[in-house]
Amino acid sequence: MANNKLDKFKKLVSQEKSGWLDKAKWRKENEEWLDISFKIAVKVMSALKRNKEIGTFPKNQKELAEALECTPQYVSKLLKGQERLGIDTITKVAKIIGVKLLEVPEEEMKEGIAINEELSLNQFTQTIKSEECVMVTYEFNKQMNKRNNLESIYSELIQASTYVRRSDSHLKVA
Repeated sequence: MANNKLDKFKKLVSQEKSGWLDKAKWRKENEEWLDISFKIAVKVMSALKRNKEIGTFPKNQKELAEALECTPQYVSKLLKGQERLGIDTITKVAKIIGVKLLEVPEEEMKEGIAINEELSLNQFTQTIKSEECVMVTYEFNKQMNKRNNLESIYSELIQASTYVRRSDSHLKVA
């Protein structure tokens, strides 16, 4: 009887390799864009749910496919969070559902502060991690020790700089 159960089990189990290891390696290699694609998919599904509640177009995947002029199968892949999306697709979907899906941080650049008459520097605003700020300060101090004649410029530079603490553990150095 035990042998009969084993035979039934062997018939149910496929002899073909599933490829799960290759799939897991692929997911690990593509983790960054898969995470972003998944987050976009969640936002799109939330927007479709909200549109359905308030009766706004598009309310479902089929209507979104019509608006995107693509197949419902493509929208299904998009909403699984495993589709490699181009910027054009992301912006088109965002426009159709009325939700911001991608944000690119803007760099501020301010020019033209003269520190003293001998040295004129341009001032730029740059966001850096706080750990990087420590390294920049260390390297700058090392250079200043080599050049004693620049100490007065250093103090003026420090006075002209401002540090703004942000919640995402970055410093904004102006």
